[in-house]
Amino acid sequence: MAGGRRVPVAVACAILLIALVGGVFLATRDDNSGPETAGPQPAAGSSGDDPFAPDAEGAPASAADAGTPEEAATGFLSAEAADDFATSFSYLAEDDREFHVALAGWEEAHSEQWDVTGFTLQEATRDGDETTVTAQVELAAGLDPALGLIPAEAVLSLPVREEPGGWRVAFADSSYDPTYLDDAGADDAVRQWAESRQQCQTAAQWDGGLLGASALSEQLCGAEGAVEVGPVGTIDELTDASPYLNDFGGAAADWARVVPVTGAVALDAVAAPVGDRWVVIGVNPPAEGG
Repeated sequence: MAGGRRVPVAVACAILLIALVGGVFLATRDDNSGPETAGPQPAAGSSGDDPFAPDAEGAPASAADAGTPEEAATGFLSAEAADDFATSFSYLAEDDREFHVALAGWEEAHSEQWDVTGFTLQEATRDGDETTVTAQVELAAGLDPALGLIPAEAVLSLPVREEPGGWRVAFADSSYDPTYLDDAGADDAVRQWAESRQQCQTAAQWDGGLLGASALSEQLCGAEGAVEVGPVGTIDELTDASPYLNDFGGAAADWARVVPVTGAVALDAVAAPVGDRWVVIGVNPPAEGG
């Protein structure tokens, strides 16, 4: 896996309230049923080897019980993972609570965001009066025009501070590093996509539709000749990268990859690392000299 660009969550939160995570992601939804009891649940994937795992009695029941930075982070993330926003709101630092005004504002900020499916706290580091807790977070991966690419994993840096009543999470000051797939595999995914289209079969591509010059993909249907693919590149090599930047923001330059296709039809296929596989999301005319 390769790390992505570090993104300040303060900017994301502002976007969240206007159109809405950007604010950030955190909140796991159980598609089968919600939590049976209120309050944070133990961190998903925690084990006896995890020094920050909740004890046998579970995570703190409320922010008032957070006596350490680790407890505050665990309680906050566990509540978010359980969709218990009332409890996670209680873990927010005073500045964050004032920003969202009330629980309703905090709940509204979750209308569009990444969903956490599990997390493991890694370490807590102190710098002056502030402590930052890092956590490896597992996410429900996907590709969405509002949220951009949601990776399967990210590393969250969560500042916590001691306030009257206990430790609180300075969520607006947190940041995260998305983790993307290696470029290896993008060329094979594009080759398989092109060969499927050549046989006029449904190909593995983004269900939101192909961006760019989508008509080029139709020309592959029934075209003769072996499909060949070139080396994996970045979208700055495209004749026009604006469809991808407009739909998914500037971060698309970090994760989108271009694979030239030659044979009966020449084109540049654009792929995204969605979850554990590369998916074709668009096609462009071949770059000059390609």
